[in-house]
Amino acid sequence: MTHVEFVRSTGAQGSVQDAHAVPGDISPDAATEAYFGIEGNRHLFLREAAPGAVLFNASLAYLGHCIFDHPEDLRSHVQRIFLLIKGGESDELQDALIDLFIALGGKGRALKRHVLDQARLRLSHSAFTLLEQHLDDGFAPWEVLAFPVRLSLLSLGYCGTHELVRRLDGDGAAYANVVEEARDRLAYGQVDAAREVLEQALRKTPGHAVVAAELLEIYRHTKDTGRLVSMTRFLQGALPVLPPGWHALNDLHNVPDQRP
Repeated sequence: MTHVEFVRSTGAQGSVQDAHAVPGDISPDAATEAYFGIEGNRHLFLREAAPGAVLFNASLAYLGHCIFDHPEDLRSHVQRIFLLIKGGESDELQDALIDLFIALGGKGRALKRHVLDQARLRLSHSAFTLLEQHLDDGFAPWEVLAFPVRLSLLSLGYCGTHELVRRLDGDGAAYANVVEEARDRLAYGQVDAAREVLEQALRKTPGHAVVAAELLEIYRHTKDTGRLVSMTRFLQGALPVLPPGWHALNDLHNVPDQRP
């Protein structure tokens, strides 16, 4: 089987990534089965590809090849999204949706709305909110996003903001609360600053559930295990029970329980 390599260039804050149509752990036979199972298949749900199986990965690779060659192939986009809803990672699902929004641009609002609603429970709050805000206009490949896009096939991967200087009136204390400030900083690509604001607030008020949830989303996207471990140990010492959602992420990163 021919070996196909995709190369996606990124902005100054990103990195060059290689994605292979047939990853090393996928046999040529599995890739061939994916081709015959998908090529010409008009069903949007590909039930033959079980999550976690070799054929599942080969199917994603084949659909990625189709989208890379023909970005306007909406059926492949939707098949890829529904496969990822069934068994993929949330980051990859988020980036597959971004690819569809790039392909459609300002068209296809009903389709964008439908697939976004289908994916809602698998997306982070910040990713769902961003996509919902772009239902009408979609994305451009060079769109600057507030968080890294590492698995998109069509995005150029720019992360941050076009604004080099932002004017603040007064003493900068114009926010109603720390959550509003953190979200504003995230909107301008200031992930580290948003994390610092939330960490300081949570250390002052460990029981603040909304602050804890916002901070957890940042840890989830940045995969900053060191800071996650540090904050988890602080919360374990300050609270009888960890805030909602923290146990699952801690288990993922093998953070031990420090309570006596």
